[in-house]
Amino acid sequence: RPDGRADMTYSDVVGEFPKADPRRAGLKRSLTAHTAGETRGRPLPTGLAVHDWDSGRSNAFEFGVHQVVEEAVFVPKPGATAERDAWLVGPSVNLKDGRTELHVFDVARIEDGPVATWQADTALPAGFHGVWAG
Repeated sequence: RPDGRADMTYSDVVGEFPKADPRRAGLKRSLTAHTAGETRGRPLPTGLAVHDWDSGRSNAFEFGVHQVVEEAVFVPKPGATAERDAWLVGPSVNLKDGRTELHVFDVARIEDGPVATWQADTALPAGFHGVWAG
């Protein structure tokens, strides 16, 4: 709010490293992308999800227990204005292959899985944090 106050919204959404469309920073937005798939027995994320706050629905993609998913960056598609017209770009560690992978997801169809994946020759240290600037 202009006076510095804020409203708190509570939900049942479980996730880490929330990201939103950077074009909407400071504005009302409908979508939040975040890591997903954490369980009591395995507190590491195994997937990515996009939550629509207007509809209350979430869509997600799960790699399975052989992947540890890190923070994704929200990248708007060139010339697009809608929140869903974007990619999520983020790394994961493939525990089965012992390699880091970089994945590109279409925000509008995250449940379909990555549209592109690159695999490094080795497992890189976890800890990627960033924003898309450009």
